[in-house]
Amino acid sequence: MPECAGAPDTLAPRCQALAASDLSGDRRDELVLLLENGPVSWMEAYELSESEAFGQQPVTVAPPGDLPDFAPGKPFVVHVGTDPLGSVTCRTTDTKQRQIIVSYSRVSDDHTTWQIHETVFVLDPGLNAPYAEVTVLTANDRTAPVNPSGGAPPVEGDTCPGM
Repeated sequence: MPECAGAPDTLAPRCQALAASDLSGDRRDELVLLLENGPVSWMEAYELSESEAFGQQPVTVAPPGDLPDFAPGKPFVVHVGTDPLGSVTCRTTDTKQRQIIVSYSRVSDDHTTWQIHETVFVLDPGLNAPYAEVTVLTANDRTAPVNPSGGAPPVEGDTCPGM
């Protein structure tokens, strides 16, 4: 994969396959990579197409996206570092739709409140066939009190399958 390759004279990120997980609910796995370059960490999702003729293409963001982090037409990249604190969870609705929830959280200046931006996506492998796209369902800002004993802010959803 190009994101994991690097020439000897370039700074290639550390790259590991985090999971082959069915993020779309279509019973076919998508490949999730964890990439790290110094203190910066991010995850990228790749469609594992049925034909090797297409190779592994990054999952992209369908218009209109959710700016500034999820620009339309760009790869679906989730920053999972500590500033902002990034998390990825999943949930399945009553109608069996698999949703991916990305939360970015920061502590307020007075250290009493989490400021949380949540974006809910659906991965549609057929939207831009043969390449997959994520569509933004909702984007919300909310707050939650900081727990004085520490810990991450509350997030929606559960651990994504295989991750």
